[in-house]
Amino acid sequence: MKHRCTSENTRRAPADTVVILTTSRPDRLLATIVSRCQHLRFEPLSATEIQSALEQREELSADQSSAIARLANGSYTRAVELVHTDVGQLRTDALDFLRVVLAGKRKELLDEVESLVAGVQKSELEVFFQMLQAWIRDAMLVNEGRISSVNAGDAGTLQKFVTRYPALDVASAQKAVERAVSLLRKNVYIPLILLNLAFTLHDCIAQPRSLMFQ
Repeated sequence: MKHRCTSENTRRAPADTVVILTTSRPDRLLATIVSRCQHLRFEPLSATEIQSALEQREELSADQSSAIARLANGSYTRAVELVHTDVGQLRTDALDFLRVVLAGKRKELLDEVESLVAGVQKSELEVFFQMLQAWIRDAMLVNEGRISSVNAGDAGTLQKFVTRYPALDVASAQKAVERAVSLLRKNVYIPLILLNLAFTLHDCIAQPRSLMFQ
């Protein structure tokens, strides 16, 4: 019904009228609507553009705006939403989780999962997963010699990380985190998501699962 109304309105609009339609799913529009439109694609904003806007409009510090801009995936709307999220704490939680995963101790992992489930809201878990992805991505950059592309405060720790885990499979690790996000959106049991992610990340970064969690 909505599509029919839109099609009718665009067809009958006066000659001096400009109708602007925006969508993130152009494949779901009727062909009769698409055929009457001039297509304009808006590229995602750069992290630098988002950071600058956050500093000017939201009066954030450079460190805060930089961290949020890198998580916003080119969307200023998403960046503003993240302003009210404790990004720093979620980043700490993500790195603590990764350390426990790589330590390979069963009880510590179970305790960490229990702590996350109790202390992190479901709406914040996706940001938590993004923090993991950001760390893995930065590790890849350092491994490629592009250390200037990562946060200066993390460079030393990242260098130690890639030196200790030379077999890091970045593509598989990122895919594992993406799958965790997908399962979260499908309302899968959160402890199960975290445990499955822990096993997979350990395989991608350190050693075979058969040797872990003794």
